[in-house]
Amino acid sequence: MMSLKAQLAQFTTIHTDRLLLRPVQLADAPAMFDYLQDADTMRYISIPPVKTLKEVIENSIQSYFMLDPIGKWAIVYNKKMVGTIDLRLNEAHQQAEIGYVLNKNYWGQGIMPEAAAALLAIGFDQLHLVRIFSEHDTRNPKSGRVMAKIGMHKEGVALKAQIIKGEAVDMVRYGITDEQYRTQQH
Repeated sequence: MMSLKAQLAQFTTIHTDRLLLRPVQLADAPAMFDYLQDADTMRYISIPPVKTLKEVIENSIQSYFMLDPIGKWAIVYNKKMVGTIDLRLNEAHQQAEIGYVLNKNYWGQGIMPEAAAALLAIGFDQLHLVRIFSEHDTRNPKSGRVMAKIGMHKEGVALKAQIIKGEAVDMVRYGITDEQYRTQQH
């Protein structure tokens, strides 16, 4: 039987009603720089905002997205790369975590729920995972709304769970099981 990662590798591009999820490319550097250097977009993310295009290429695109591209996608909306989303597998426990970042100019347009819902479908319908979860900084309730929109349920708050920009912050965890997902699909 193929590993979960090998199965996930089959999904290099994903099409939704409005979006294309595809591998991140070097050509995405300017679009990625546009939001990774923005303080508002990066406020609740553990990596610091970038200062140069070279940083984006070396620290994000080459060393994260291209080094191990399986389960990592650029989000393309109206032919423009506007963010990224990834599905981080834990094969031993048949689970995955969804992580995402979206250029603030595209917030509130339903882009992230649409992209994340596509990953739920792959995770549960194709990979047969038992659980998918995501976390957000408690100061960022908009991210929690994305999770709720795709059917995830708030599971709890971990106090001082991460250091973001030098500050210990509380993280909210949302999750959904395979049974919950199937119930919502009917």
